[in-house]
Amino acid sequence: MAASEEKLTGARNPPAPGKIAEDWAGKRVLLVKLGAIGDILMLLPAAHRLHERGARVDWVCGRVVAPLLAMYPWVNRIEVDERQLFQQGKIGRAKALAGVWRELAGRHYDLCAVLQYDRRYELLARSVRAGRRVRLEKGERERMLIDGRWHANEYARVLGVHADAYAPGEAGENMQLVRPEVVPALAADKSLPTLEEMKRSGKRGRVALVPAGAKNLMREGALRRWPLANYVALTQELAARGYEVVLTGSAEDGWVRESFGELLSAEFVWDFIGLTTLPELVAVYDACDAVVTHDTGSLHVAGISRAAVLALFGPTNMGNFLPRRENVRGIWGGERLACRPCYDGRDFAACPRNVCMEDVGVERVLAELETMLGKSQTVAQEETGAR
Repeated sequence: MAASEEKLTGARNPPAPGKIAEDWAGKRVLLVKLGAIGDILMLLPAAHRLHERGARVDWVCGRVVAPLLAMYPWVNRIEVDERQLFQQGKIGRAKALAGVWRELAGRHYDLCAVLQYDRRYELLARSVRAGRRVRLEKGERERMLIDGRWHANEYARVLGVHADAYAPGEAGENMQLVRPEVVPALAADKSLPTLEEMKRSGKRGRVALVPAGAKNLMREGALRRWPLANYVALTQELAARGYEVVLTGSAEDGWVRESFGELLSAEFVWDFIGLTTLPELVAVYDACDAVVTHDTGSLHVAGISRAAVLALFGPTNMGNFLPRRENVRGIWGGERLACRPCYDGRDFAACPRNVCMEDVGVERVLAELETMLGKSQTVAQEETGAR
């Protein structure tokens, strides 16, 4: 091999691209992926690619994210009680495993993919037979998620439906986020006026905020959060500029309400914290012009909605997690900091203060957001004119 070729490939024998043109018609695939909302939604594009190519997709998932996957009828869910599996000792773990084993017993799959680094998750697929098995493995390029690459692309590469090196066409382009086939209508007590109705009332737009989050069953990532005081200040600034604000989050995020104080009773603020299911949250974001959030599960829910998305990053690598689609932008704070990013895929540094997130100022967010909203409104007007 010529020296110039070695420089381009970085190796004398570079790994061959995955079988990106493989025909999956009539084949059966089992995905084992529990975990956070973002992980699930970043695996969906690869699962959808397999489905489009004719595969039957079964998915061992946690009960927390199961309602999200239920919006995709082509996903056959095998649900696991994560609390029983992780928090109820040996007896609870044995019961959870036994339930999955019974449901999967005797099944044969062409591909069984355990997309977790922790090898204990392989126990969930112990009762199945498989022609090929794949699991994540750090240190092995073909079976690891390469840092800095969007995880949706990386899951697809590990599963063999996306290229590693440059490839022309679909195999070398970003995976496409998968819009849910079924998005539930909001109940009357949770409904928002349509964007058209809201704008006829004189408002400039509607922006959803995610002031808490960054927590799941396994661990809490408070260092990922943009300062709560900044979300309060952003709410005040948006209101002063003629926007409505929708506060979103889970039932566990109610602790933020105290900081918003009298703003919660203001005409321009809608408090939806703890009031929506995950599928309903997609509908809420669909009814907004934009969503502003730090790196948490709601970022990825917003990614599959119709809203513009402005994501704020600090200790995590923006390249790994920022959704790739039109009108999604990210701000990565702490550019001057040697410790950024500090997240290693499991833990954060023992950091007393997330200066990287504090580095993202309210005015910077407002300026970026108004640019995005102006672009969205221009596109909407052009589309209306074309009709």
